[in-house]
Amino acid sequence: MSAANHEAKLCPRCGCEHDSGSEVCDACAIATAEGQVAEQHASSEERLANDERARAHRPRWTRGALVIACVVCTLIVAARIPALVESAEALPPIRTGRYTTAGHCDDCVNNLWAFGAAMQADTTAPSSLSCPATSAPYRTEKSSGAASTLVSCPNPAEHGLASLSVSGSSPIPEAR
Repeated sequence: MSAANHEAKLCPRCGCEHDSGSEVCDACAIATAEGQVAEQHASSEERLANDERARAHRPRWTRGALVIACVVCTLIVAARIPALVESAEALPPIRTGRYTTAGHCDDCVNNLWAFGAAMQADTTAPSSLSCPATSAPYRTEKSSGAASTLVSCPNPAEHGLASLSVSGSSPIPEAR
């Protein structure tokens, strides 16, 4: 390189000649970088001091109150676990076994069992069967096929029920 192509620059901060590619000389660039690092360090120390002052002004009971609130919430959740487990279990049937029924209800149910067996076998039930409480014949509603036939007690109220019936699709007597 010739001396004509190479011009020395003056640093605006210190006034010395330099030939680096930047506006300031290397010494001033280093000093500027070190100053920025020192400022960052001072600001982080200042933040720490502010945090410590904020902790000093914060009431001491707040941390204890938060711990107590967490413990109380945990105890409430733990107390509800048995109810959660219980709700996930299958419920037993409302009624099972033998029960005392009103009047001739058992005889009426036995007659309906006979109708259900006859529908399953695709035969006709004896026509002599009638409700033992009122001696009225059973009501029969037929649709297409034995599976659609419904036989019901003519007076379920006499047995203390809303309905007492058997069908071809469900040959077990149903009491409601």
